[in-house]
Amino acid sequence: MHEGAQSYPDRPRHHHFGVRVEHRAEIDAAWEYLTAHRDEYGLRQIDPQVVRHGSYSIHLQEPGTNFWEIECYEDVLRKDSGEERLGGVRSRHWDHADEDAPASARGYTPLAFTHGTLGATDADAYGHFVEAVLGLEAHRAYAAVRYIKHPATKHFVVALQVPEPQSFSPNFRFTIGLESAQAVEDAHAELAARRSEVGLTDLGSLEADGAGASFILRDVNGNWWELAA
Repeated sequence: MHEGAQSYPDRPRHHHFGVRVEHRAEIDAAWEYLTAHRDEYGLRQIDPQVVRHGSYSIHLQEPGTNFWEIECYEDVLRKDSGEERLGGVRSRHWDHADEDAPASARGYTPLAFTHGTLGATDADAYGHFVEAVLGLEAHRAYAAVRYIKHPATKHFVVALQVPEPQSFSPNFRFTIGLESAQAVEDAHAELAARRSEVGLTDLGSLEADGAGASFILRDVNGNWWELAA
């Protein structure tokens, strides 16, 4: 949302958020429902169904200019290997779907908020940055795509290789939780000492109140991250 804030460019489609449904037919239902209610919800754009990176999905742009993806991996999950690859990001992000629950009037029911996305000019270099500096996993999905995640969780961030990085507000950031405020303070001290070496373009001040601590940083591609506890 831009209202009352510093002016920043709208985020392009490759900077979107994703939610997931259980069944492929729900994607078709979502397309029909959102197309029929486009004016009511003030949707700026609705892209038709597409199969990409193993998912069957649609994309839409809401009034705040943010893009969202409604995705389904039902076809991929017909094989056990589809659930196991790439750190398990394509597996179900819920314990079980209640097949007996009343159907949504919309015809589709998102069951999980699964991912966000960001851009990087060099997918290989960004994967190395994520692993060496942020301490996360970077799974090579395709030549220009990396899935970034913590080994203990299923939600993930998709890093897409783009020609030019873009600068966004620090309000648009991903947060990594550390085990303690002391760990955050130690990380800030280390990154401050190695700022140029690891390619940070901005490193915010350490914010600590006795109960917790946090700071933000911006990488060489203009993406903002927060480390907090």
